[in-house]
Amino acid sequence: MIVQWSAYILTSLASAIFFEFVAWFMHKYVMHGFGWFLHEDHHRPRHKLQKNDAYALFFSRYHVSQADQAAAKNPYMKRIINAHRTHHSTATKEGAVSFSFLYAPKKYAADRDTRRG
Repeated sequence: MIVQWSAYILTSLASAIFFEFVAWFMHKYVMHGFGWFLHEDHHRPRHKLQKNDAYALFFSRYHVSQADQAAAKNPYMKRIINAHRTHHSTATKEGAVSFSFLYAPKKYAADRDTRRG
């Protein structure tokens, strides 16, 4: 029984780590690369529908644009949100930083505003 649970936990962790790499790679090299024509409007003020929403069809996942309220008391999620805001501080594909979805370094701590002015 313990071996079975250990296998489940290790499989879940390995899947999360693998997904983070795939998400980072796709975001940096596809969305900010040849797929910029779809992703560009995601870096502008939000409208109900964006060309970027087409990625949900391609990647079969839901696009979540507002996580601030759910993460208001979670320091790690605040880092994730701050990193995402930093990523969106540029409206071009050049100079963008922080491509991850599940990992945010400590430099994105919520007590620091890392957005570019």
